[in-house]
Amino acid sequence: MADEREAHFTLWNLGPQQIHLAFDGGRIVSDAGLLAVRALEKPLGVIAEVARRLPDPRAPQYIEHSVEALLTQAVYQLLAGYTDHNDAQELRQDPLFQILADVCPEAENPLASGSTLARFQYAYTRRQAEVPLAERPVLLEQRAAQCQRIKILNDYLVELFIRTRRTPPAEVILDADASDDPVHGQQALSGYHGYYRQHQYLPLFVYDGATGFPLAAWLRPGTVHASLGAADILDGIVRRLRAAWPGVRIRVRSDNGLAVPGLYEYCEEHGLSYAIG
Repeated sequence: MADEREAHFTLWNLGPQQIHLAFDGGRIVSDAGLLAVRALEKPLGVIAEVARRLPDPRAPQYIEHSVEALLTQAVYQLLAGYTDHNDAQELRQDPLFQILADVCPEAENPLASGSTLARFQYAYTRRQAEVPLAERPVLLEQRAAQCQRIKILNDYLVELFIRTRRTPPAEVILDADASDDPVHGQQALSGYHGYYRQHQYLPLFVYDGATGFPLAAWLRPGTVHASLGAADILDGIVRRLRAAWPGVRIRVRSDNGLAVPGLYEYCEEHGLSYAIG
């Protein structure tokens, strides 16, 4: 009887039908709304296509989780608010996240660990472990791989935007702006920015003004001017939009952080209407 009482609690005084409260219902999830997101994303093949394009620096003999599986796990953790790789230690056996990654929700089928996600994110590879420490170019390899990934992802954002428009738009507004990204250590290329009064990075983002669709996201050092690289970034987007929709009218919109002669000259030279500052 003691074991039975521990397994459930009975409410006796609610009419002729007894109600039992049990506490052995198995694993329960609280982020089920992500299933609706996956139902939208998977047919579009967003993560699958990114995974196909990204280079994989890992040695094949050590690979257990595919690039697509790692990206799916990482993306949906972020969407659920789990931003730390350490969160994967618990979520790798969460039935919901296993279902999102197309894995049978069983304890015997864990997803990638936090360390595996981190190694992939930072393009870490053991391929040169046999090379003497002083001669290993691993940092240069990591940085080259990371820069290559950023370019691939930004190219894909514009392509995805074009592919998911049902009809060619008459006009596209490019909202461009820098944004502060605070840091809490001594990360490479971070720095103290006098305007924001914090140590940070200063990434540049470009969105479609009508829908908010992201068209570019470039990480930059923390002490640069807000306009650094803006003309080059916009030029890549403009060229691809005009190649897909030759008659589209393109406007540029930003705050005064991008109010520099170079950007004005670029807009004038390429026939872009603009509202800056």
